[in-house]
Amino acid sequence: MTRRILRASLALLCSAGLSAGATNLELDATAPFSVGVAGPTVRIGVSELEFSGSSLAFGLSHRAVELSAGRRLDLSVAGTAGARLSAGYAFVGGARLALSGNATLGAVALNVQSALWTTRQREFDPLIESSYEGASTQERGWTFDAAARYRLQRDLLLLGSGNLGQQPNLAAGLEWRQGELSLRGGARFGEGVVGAMLGATLRREDLTLSVDALVGPLPAVTGSLNYADPLSLPSSLRVYAAYELWRRHVEPWRVGAELRFEQGPGEWSADVRGTSRSVAARLGYRLPLNVEE
Repeated sequence: MTRRILRASLALLCSAGLSAGATNLELDATAPFSVGVAGPTVRIGVSELEFSGSSLAFGLSHRAVELSAGRRLDLSVAGTAGARLSAGYAFVGGARLALSGNATLGAVALNVQSALWTTRQREFDPLIESSYEGASTQERGWTFDAAARYRLQRDLLLLGSGNLGQQPNLAAGLEWRQGELSLRGGARFGEGVVGAMLGATLRREDLTLSVDALVGPLPAVTGSLNYADPLSLPSSLRVYAAYELWRRHVEPWRVGAELRFEQGPGEWSADVRGTSRSVAARLGYRLPLNVEE
């Protein structure tokens, strides 16, 4: 009955120019096991709602409300491009605005991410500070990240990235790919950081293992393992760990395990993440809503 009501509601949206053929209903609950994490959070959302060629998403919890819109462009022979704008308001007061974009133009691949916030970002995502990428723990700030990749040869890539905001820095290096193995080397320098970068990735049909290190006055090591179909049904598992002393206003220790699996008409997710000060878990469910049935 509930699903029929949701479908009927989405059908009304379609009459207003929205397409819900691929729309997902999302439910998740997050619970902390220690201090330093936002309290229990329950969230409901809708994603992949098509409108005039754009993909919309909406989320609501007792802590915040969020809205995002994204669009992809096919540049024909030149490549592809995409962008997403997200805005959120936290009920404790404060907001967050984020913009991300990516493009592939021939031998060049570009990625850009920026964010501006006036309250702790964990008000919008309780697990963001313990994510693999990490996020600022400050109550307000801004950041701009850009990364580029240029294919010099079939098996050789030129890499470059930079960050502005809380800790400006630049990084450059090369990546050599040979079959299942990729090796990386380069250097990073900027405010409060200088060192040599080393990394390797092993890609197999059902497994990807990646390790990167920064050798310098403030060392760092990050690693992740992605495993496809660890269960007897369509599923994926990612395990990661990060130790980054050089990054300011970011938790230096971060670990996590993320499991996704399909069951019935929807997909379940289970995450456990932690830092040196906190541990939390999240259980979620995503249900496709096809109003065109």
